[in-house]
Formats: sequence, C-alpha cells, structure tokens
Amino acid sequence: MSSTTSSTASSSMSGLLGPMSALLDPSSSLPPELGVSFKKLFKPNAVTRAKAVEEIIASFRSGESYSNEASVDASVSAVSQVLPRLAADPDRGVRSRSGELLGAVAAHPAVRRLLGRHIRSMMPAWSMLMSDPAREVSAAANAAFSGIPEAGRTKAIVVAKEDIFAFVHEYLARAMNGLPPPGHALEDAPSVVEAVD
Repeated sequence: MSSTTSSTASSSMSGLLGPMSALLDPSSSLPPELGVSFKKLFKPNAVTRAKAVEEIIASFRSGESYSNEASVDASVSAVSQVLPRLAADPDRGVRSRSGELLGAVAAHPAVRRLLGRHIRSMMPAWSMLMSDPAREVSAAANAAFSGIPEAGRTKAIVVAKEDIFAFVHEYLARAMNGLPPPGHALEDAPSVVEAVD
C-alpha cells in the first residue's frame, strides 16, 4: 500500500471512529429524538442497544424525523459513524439489527440520493457485518447491500476497498493486542473480551 493510500485510509478510519459528542451537538441537523437513540447505543446493556437500533430503524422507515435534506444527511452520517461499533458489538441481536438498519437506510427514498456521500465510510463495517459468522447477521447485512442497485454496489466496493482493508487490518491488530474493536473505547475492552469468550 502506498504512503498516499495509507494516509487516505488512516484519515478515513479516524472519520469512522469519530466522537459521538459531535453527533449530539445541539447545532447538528440530527433530529433530537434520534440523538437520544444514538446515545443509547453506548449503553452497557445489550437490550438497550438493540432497542436503540430498532428506534433508529423505525425512524428511517417512517420518515417522520426528516424535514429537510440536512436532517437526512445528518442521520446517515450518524449511522456511518456508529456502524463500526455496531458491527463489532458482542451481542448477535444488536449486530443483526444493524444489518436491518442498513436495509432501512438503503431503502429510504431521500437517502438513496445522499448515500454516495457516505458509502465509503460505511463499507468497512458493512463488509464486516456481511461476513459475520452468525447467519442472521450476515443475511441481514447482505440483504441490505442487495437493496442497492448493482452498479452502486460495484462502485461502493471499488471506492472503499482500501478503507475496507484498513478497517480489517486495524480490527485484527487490535484483537491481537487485547484491545477493543474499532468503535469501542478502551474501557469497553473487558466487557467485549468477556462477551466473546
């Protein structure tokens, strides 16, 4: 990998793992009720996290929270930022619902026009979900990806391939060093390791 490609992948990874506080900024276009749901994704209880994903799915499916393009864009940006955390969640139910969330995002009419802005940052974690060893997780993520037209799927993989490799490399390097997966804070390490064992 060239140094230019490596630095591009690194900068993309830092965007992937951006702080949640930016998503909950009052000046953000993210609808306030969605901000509450996204905040719940950081709770220690798997049931709470799963319910939070369901709330976000319901919001995308109903379209009620989206009064303008800025709120749609902010919502998709928030999904792309938490997706690495969701893809590495120790709870299979949370990961499975994350695949369903991607399906709701890809199926939303207003999002289809904006998905190109976010697909590169979403693809590394989306790829991880598509190859999850739990069948219901990979099936949900693959069904969501199949909802994108074929030309869009091909372009997404081509555009994001370096980011996908960088994400997998970071995930494996962190695992080998006993660190939590991408998207998880260091204090999450014991709970993540215990849950996977």
